[in-house]
Amino acid sequence: MNASVPLNPVDLIQLIKSNNLPVIIFGASTVGEVLSHHLQEQGIVVTAFTENQTHKADQLFCGIEVIHTSKLQEQFKDANFIISAADIEDVIHQLNELGFYHTHAAGTLIQEIDLEKIMYSAPVDFVEFAVSACITCHDSFLSPDTVSLRSVDIMVTEKCSLKCTDCSNLMQYFKEPVHYQLDEMLQSVETLCASVDSIHEFRVIGGEPLMNKNVYGVIEKLSNIDKVKRVVIYTNGSIPINMKYIDILQNSKVILMITSYGDLSKNLSKMESVCDEYNITYHTRPAQGWTDSSKISQHHRDTKAQNDVFQSCCAKSLYTLSEGELHRCPFSANAARLGAIPDYKSDYINLLDSSIASSDNKKHMQKFTSNMTEALSACDFCNGRPLDDPQITPGIQTKDILDYTRIRT
Repeated sequence: MNASVPLNPVDLIQLIKSNNLPVIIFGASTVGEVLSHHLQEQGIVVTAFTENQTHKADQLFCGIEVIHTSKLQEQFKDANFIISAADIEDVIHQLNELGFYHTHAAGTLIQEIDLEKIMYSAPVDFVEFAVSACITCHDSFLSPDTVSLRSVDIMVTEKCSLKCTDCSNLMQYFKEPVHYQLDEMLQSVETLCASVDSIHEFRVIGGEPLMNKNVYGVIEKLSNIDKVKRVVIYTNGSIPINMKYIDILQNSKVILMITSYGDLSKNLSKMESVCDEYNITYHTRPAQGWTDSSKISQHHRDTKAQNDVFQSCCAKSLYTLSEGELHRCPFSANAARLGAIPDYKSDYINLLDSSIASSDNKKHMQKFTSNMTEALSACDFCNGRPLDDPQITPGIQTKDILDYTRIRT
């Protein structure tokens, strides 16, 4: 049974019960926690969780063992894998490569769950956010005629209040960082949204997005687009909220993701207090999970090695909108902006290109977003971002802008 064959929840539960295979949840995360409770209520025993992230493996999650994916073949000849990760297509491909074909979409099972009935380890608004992302991505995968994106990063500035030497968005290389212009950003958003059926979340990023006064205009625009389900602002807690625009942040679609860098996040407490007072949804978490993915250098890999880097990358579907160009990932977008890679036109879509007829936009977008097997040309300049890469200390500051080789102006 493959997750690409849709079933209703009742039939899927019955199928899982009837084949007498071990049940493994792929993804020891918030959605996995929700799913494990639901399966227990349905009388299904979860044998294990599985994860690509090394730091989550070989411990308990929800009282259940977490097995690294590299060890699955040693312990199981076959199993029912219920995928709670949003990137379901990547997971199915990985499991198929390991010889496992009983894969099922958790999004099918958790659509009608009352999330307030159980106290989960995360706040209920964040649980709702994670579950809705899973459902949206899985529904899109099971409906291949639609063009639905899990997330799109929109860069509003290259300026940042921190100077992290290992920033995966490459902000440490911008010698003359600029804010992006509001009109251009809004035009790009309109073209993109006209080319897709839905976008689960627009992630407003930088740099530090709150440094650009135009960020509130972007947030307001995104919040008013029906196709956009969530607007997530990623901030480091160093820049205070502009109280003039507090009503924009009170929109039910908006959530602030605040990353804490300790003393560097000098306005964190004030930001949290404002959010609490004005009923703004937010979630604070420490800086973590960083890997050595910020170097820019050409590796001259052959096709197989290049595709291996692409397939293992955790950011290859993190679409990034930068100055009118929609890139597959933030490395491609920012390395291109820096002139650190050649102008690989097949790696992005120019949403400001008037030569692309509006009637062809969706077909063009569908072709661009459906190619999940071939590496980007930009990948050859990237170290790669596999989930099981060793983690490094996040947030180390540099006094000087880092050097890199500029290939084009």
